[in-house]
Amino acid sequence: DAEKGTLRVMVAANRAVETDRIRSAGDGSAVMAEAGLDKSLFETYGAKVVRAVDNLVTFDVPLAQAMSMGLALAAAGLESRPARLFKAAMGAMASPVGTFLGAQFLPIPSEGTAAALAALPKLVEARDLVEGQALERAGMRGQGSLVGIIDSGIDPDHADFKDAEGNSRISDYLDFTGEGKDDVVGHGTHVAGTIGGSGAASQGAYRGLADQTKFKVAKVFGTKGETDESVLLAAMKWMAGGGDMGAKVDLLNMSLGGPGDPNVDPLSSMANRLTVNDKILVVAAAGNEGPWTSSVGSPGNARYALTVGGVNKDGEVAFFSSRGPIVDSQNRVLYGKPDVMGVSGDVDLSRVQPAPLVADSGERPAPHAGLASLAAAPAQQSCIYAPGVIAPRSSHDPDQACVVAGNAGYRYMSGTSMATPEVAGMAADVIAYLKAQGYEVDPFQVKAVIMETAGTLVKEPKDVQGAGLVNGTRLVQAVVDRVKRGLPVGNVAFALSMRLTTKDRESLSRQNRYQLTPLGLLDTTSGRLVRDEAEIHSALQAIRSVPPTQTVSLPSVEILPG
Repeated sequence: DAEKGTLRVMVAANRAVETDRIRSAGDGSAVMAEAGLDKSLFETYGAKVVRAVDNLVTFDVPLAQAMSMGLALAAAGLESRPARLFKAAMGAMASPVGTFLGAQFLPIPSEGTAAALAALPKLVEARDLVEGQALERAGMRGQGSLVGIIDSGIDPDHADFKDAEGNSRISDYLDFTGEGKDDVVGHGTHVAGTIGGSGAASQGAYRGLADQTKFKVAKVFGTKGETDESVLLAAMKWMAGGGDMGAKVDLLNMSLGGPGDPNVDPLSSMANRLTVNDKILVVAAAGNEGPWTSSVGSPGNARYALTVGGVNKDGEVAFFSSRGPIVDSQNRVLYGKPDVMGVSGDVDLSRVQPAPLVADSGERPAPHAGLASLAAAPAQQSCIYAPGVIAPRSSHDPDQACVVAGNAGYRYMSGTSMATPEVAGMAADVIAYLKAQGYEVDPFQVKAVIMETAGTLVKEPKDVQGAGLVNGTRLVQAVVDRVKRGLPVGNVAFALSMRLTTKDRESLSRQNRYQLTPLGLLDTTSGRLVRDEAEIHSALQAIRSVPPTQTVSLPSVEILPG
């Protein structure tokens, strides 16, 4: 914090605290005692405890002392590093240069009017492209589900977040910014509306995918337009509920992201833990760093997250949608991502002027380092998110350029942040239906059935699209049929087979043990589908150990006459 002259540092203690300090540390001495940290060491450098989640204790350290404290911690055998900074977007940004939620390096719209949008062709709504109406026709509207959202907040007064009796559908709201509950960025309100807005302010025209779900909201972005990963980690832990942390959510939407090693970075690791330990389906944005390969950020790079890329309104992969495969810090290929695609909208590049955007979200490992290639400043006073996704607009959102003509309660946005809540809304519908049918909800099976029923984009490799564009009609058919027959709702073997990268699929033809089938990866030795982590790990190792096909170039021979 430049104003306070401090640096926020995360320290990995040798043991976890007895009680998480989600919002504030309270008694810092008690926190350090619980975590087994030497209080005198931190006092020497003027460090103050900010919060603690599990064994990660966050301190604010005077800038002049930060390096010395880091060296002292290393000498004591403790790992530490500065907390990475995440910047929000939209109206909260004071400059046309900045990073976006979910590493969205997209242009920031300027102030203006929505008049220019009137001349555009009528937009194909996102819910039409993913056949979301099928869920509503089947009575799947999210009733009985609780969706967590970590974002810039939500506009609690928007009509789309109230039930038929006018009661709020926001069951819990925690402000981590200390600025109050107003969504001054607008991103979180748009995301929440895409998941489960009722469409009340538009006579049902702009209804979300799960319009009867309830929300548990963590506001982590405020007027400064930034937060740090310790806040995001605390918000994720809050979503698991328990004690004074409220109810546990059924699924968590994270339309945000940044740099971090897959499954090792705190956010990626926490996403996996929420899935395995708390049975929470984490739906995360792939990010907007395409078309570069291996550009999916954390927590979207987590093995167990349902990671969402984006297509435009024509059903084509958006140029900015992040691609796989996922690689580790040594650039070794781990598995394929994204898992599925939603509708992200697009960007009208004719409305922007080329200018690089600096990635200011902290240190980023190769191959993600450097400048983003997309462009920044709008060339005219109009919305550049065209055709974009329409969803509720916060009344505190200062951006006037992207307001829907004739209805200031809605606005356009584009990015994988918009695709992610579409998938989350569909997942909420499935989860609510399963709960109503008395099923024990398994996030791995919900993820699997969403992937199984997605439609393949024929022109795109798997590292770009995963299982393809989600499809509500096929999803309803599969879920209803399997519940009726008492079967597991999702084929986990299929989801595991999607870990194979494009290159892995090419290697299959050079070995005889594994065969890719419509149901999953078949192990011909056992005659069974690969269906757990140990088996897919062994399969990937075997497939990747097959030597590539060797090609030999023969020297050219000139044949002389006679």
